[in-house]
Amino acid sequence: MIAAERRNVRPGSTSSFPKRAVASLPTFPWPRPITQDERDLFTEAFIEGRSDPQAARDAITFPEYHRPVRRIVAGHDDSIWLLRELDLANRVDLWEVYDAAGELEGRVEVRQGETRGDRAPWSQRLDLLRVTRDEAWGVTADEFDVPYLHRFRVRRDC
Repeated sequence: MIAAERRNVRPGSTSSFPKRAVASLPTFPWPRPITQDERDLFTEAFIEGRSDPQAARDAITFPEYHRPVRRIVAGHDDSIWLLRELDLANRVDLWEVYDAAGELEGRVEVRQGETRGDRAPWSQRLDLLRVTRDEAWGVTADEFDVPYLHRFRVRRDC
């Protein structure tokens, strides 16, 4: 079960009013193991630019499996957005959109972009600013950290 809460502040008011969306979302019976190639990629990205690369290499540890959900965002309409498990092979961020009852409503795939200041292979490609069950607004950055605003429509053919 996942509970997501967002707070609304009315214009001219200093108090906030919590709004809660609770859903039973699908479970994932077969977790995906982290491969040795992924461990090597993560390790190299982690030690890059460190003053003592060997100490950094010795310090990093890995779980046995990828987590099935990397991030949760509460929508402005009680939708729940989940950034699914890491897909390094295709470098695609898959966001799934659920209603408050836990029903899958659609998906958004983000194939390009990087988040500002973070080029690690495990980083998400898009910083979400505002989401609803119909669309998402977010920011990516290019190689010079120039921000770009994007609007994505939710694909409902899932």
